[in-house]
Amino acid sequence: MAGNYVDIPKARYADLIKCEALTMAQQPATGLTVKELLQFGSKTICLERMLHSAEFLHSELPIRYARRTMALESSPDWMLTPNLTRVRDMYFQSFQDLRSWKLHQDAEGLKKFNEYLNMLKIRQAGVVPQMGGLVMDLRQRGALCDESRKKYLNESFDKFFKARISTELLVGQHLALCQLLHPPEGQKMDEDFTDRWVGLVQKQCFPAQVVEDAAMHAAALCERQFGKAPDLQMEGELDVSFSYFPDQLYYIAFEILKNAMRATTERHAHKEDLPPVRVVFSRGKGDQGKSNVAIMIQDEGGGIPHKILDKVWEYSFTTVKHEDDFHDKLGKQHAGTGFYQVNAGDSRADPLAGLGFGLPLSRLYARSFGGDLTLMSLEGWGTSAYLHFFNN
Repeated sequence: MAGNYVDIPKARYADLIKCEALTMAQQPATGLTVKELLQFGSKTICLERMLHSAEFLHSELPIRYARRTMALESSPDWMLTPNLTRVRDMYFQSFQDLRSWKLHQDAEGLKKFNEYLNMLKIRQAGVVPQMGGLVMDLRQRGALCDESRKKYLNESFDKFFKARISTELLVGQHLALCQLLHPPEGQKMDEDFTDRWVGLVQKQCFPAQVVEDAAMHAAALCERQFGKAPDLQMEGELDVSFSYFPDQLYYIAFEILKNAMRATTERHAHKEDLPPVRVVFSRGKGDQGKSNVAIMIQDEGGGIPHKILDKVWEYSFTTVKHEDDFHDKLGKQHAGTGFYQVNAGDSRADPLAGLGFGLPLSRLYARSFGGDLTLMSLEGWGTSAYLHFFNN
């Protein structure tokens, strides 16, 4: 023994860490709203304030990683499932790292902690493809034919990805705010930037602009695959805005528009002029006086058969028949990340199409701060997707 440190065997240390993870997994995660994120970030950003944010993450992240580790360990035969063991090990290693991390209350301590958070993001970047690989494996083995097993998988994935989304937003928001203290080399954070942004939150996010951007990339993908793409027709209150995460909105819009354009092009392949994909924007009043921003994305792609309409929200459901063939078409650099990725540098648009993740993840993103995504299908005509967001 030296000073305040005690030497213990590695096996004993592993047992103690595991017991601590079990205990911390019983604690609830702290939820935050867009309004709370704006309130924290709108105040003067200084070292003391960001150290306070780092302290919160230093205590909050182990709880979240412990909860995710224990949830994965509760899965049947998880130790015999390589994809699950790899994801479980990622989160448990992150838990261990944070529990042994000494957060020093100074600028250098904040810098080192932020470097570690960025490393965490890199470490966990492969989580979604690993979970996608799990579903592909189960599907190919016929293990998802049983409805009870399929229900368990979808409920588990919903909980898992909901927790992952909120955790990534917390980490991303902290790192984005810290950049105001120390902007990246060559990047200037002027007053105009801080007036428009609070970390990852855009104070005035214009959904029409985001949807138009997503439509441009979805159309490029459609043209690359089919040689043509339907036009975008935007109507309604095009100047509507609200405080939100534009990258999240882009992800959702891209997934819906990509599906709409593909369905429209396939259904009307014999026509020279394709019917447009229609997008309508509106603002209303939601419950308890909350401002409600609504978006409808409507296509004439033939609709979704009634018997499978509910299945589109299942992680195990996909209309893509030959997943490997689609990956091969785009080159091996895209393998494991989804054939609907527009390009390797566009981190916003990678919904793992063909794995059945696109729509369920989009709905989770919409619901992450009180919004929602619903679908209405007129079989034989087309599909309408309705997005609702509330300023909360």
